[in-house]
Amino acid sequence: MTYVNKLMKSFIVIIIIFCITACSTSSNKDAEAARGEINKAFELNPAWVQYYSKLLPGFSAEKFIPAFEITKKGLNSANILGDFDKNYDTLFSRFIIESPDKSQYIDLDSYRMADIKKEKGKLTCIGFEPDQEVDWVNRNTHKIYRLELNGPDELIEDAKWVDDSNIFLYGFAEGQALIWSVNLKTFQYKYFDMRDTLTAKSEYTTKIRLKNVVLK
Repeated sequence: MTYVNKLMKSFIVIIIIFCITACSTSSNKDAEAARGEINKAFELNPAWVQYYSKLLPGFSAEKFIPAFEITKKGLNSANILGDFDKNYDTLFSRFIIESPDKSQYIDLDSYRMADIKKEKGKLTCIGFEPDQEVDWVNRNTHKIYRLELNGPDELIEDAKWVDDSNIFLYGFAEGQALIWSVNLKTFQYKYFDMRDTLTAKSEYTTKIRLKNVVLK
């Protein structure tokens, strides 16, 4: 083997080692970032965490794993009214989840709750539609976008703002707890789920978040 061939072989080995190291480093950073997001999601919503800890033994942030992520080109318009509309039902205003600067909010209920009323000082509701629309309302632009449209097997039970551009959505799908991380500027969605199957159906929405609503 000539000196040039030896040199080339050594160079190739160095390149391979560098690529493996770089890939490993990138993978570790991605895993650390994902773990940081899940920990943040748990930190922001202790009520949801506490409820699921009672529902599912061993429930913890460490059990959640990143499943996939997507970036949407845009969002569809929603099928609800914003609280800036003259025909808006103000009974829903107590359930909206506002951004830190109050210029935006997430609406989990307007599309789904059927015939909400106030009777004898209490809010009553005859039930819920099978489908749920998760909507993002911008009070400054008067735009309302649909973040998700879920069928009966998936429900977003709660939402928390990280800042004025990022949110977490909490819920379940097909018997598994889930968390979405959504960037409202880039429309990037990251999906985290827990492989353990729920031992009972979650009633977080009616028992915790909407506990003051009487179901008829």
